Amino acid sequence: VAVMATRALAEVDPARAMQAYDRIVADFSPDERPLRRASALLGRGRLHARAGDLVAAERDWMEGAALFEDPRPEMRDDQWRVDSRSELWGLFRELIQVRESDPVAALEVAERSRGRALLDARARGAGACAARVRTAST
Repeated sequence: VAVMATRALAEVDPARAMQAYDRIVADFSPDERPLRRASALLGRGRLHARAGDLVAAERDWMEGAALFEDPRPEMRDDQWRVDSRSELWGLFRELIQVRESDPVAALEVAERSRGRALLDARARGAGACAARVRTAST
């Protein structure tokens, strides 16, 4: 809720929204609320970009993408619930756009995004397969 409210605030008062995003990022630890932190980093990065600070924007988007990609098993359960319509895919879109002057760097981000999508597809397939096996055995 805090991230959504801050996103709306960004349209009318970017300075206050930046302060709110700073608080949210500080409150959501990478270990406890990684996807909420990633969402706040996406929003804060967009504000940095609007203000012309692409270095800070890229830094936020890189951290957010790393949280989104985290392979630890305890993180994957939450991540598997994130589908392709999720705003968090915007982390990759923003990184590709900010790196468009360096095609190799932009391609590396695009490949990271594709890798993430492949892992999600495999996870959904494995879950569906396990459900079919459980149903068939009962």
